[in-house]
Amino acid sequence: MPNDRILVVDDEETIREIVTSMLGGARFHTRQAASGAEALAILESGEEFDLVLSDLMMAGMDGIAFSSVPRNAIPTCRS
Repeated sequence: MPNDRILVVDDEETIREIVTSMLGGARFHTRQAASGAEALAILESGEEFDLVLSDLMMAGMDGIAFSSVPRNAIPTCRS
C-alpha cells in the first residue's frame, strides 16, 4: 500500500537508486542499505518497515544470510 515503509538492500548503488525512485513514485517511503550487515543494523535499531526488499547476491552478508537472521533478533519484525 502506498505510504508503507520499505527497506531496499542492494550493494549496487545504481540499483538501489532505481528501485527507490520507482517505489517513491508509487508513494512508498523508502530507506536504503548498501549491505546485509547495514540492513541488519538498521532493523536492530528499532526502525520499523512494512517490507524488506533485498538483493540475494552481495559481498559479505548476502541476501540469503540476511534472510536467515532469526526474527526474534529484530525487535520490530512481525510474522
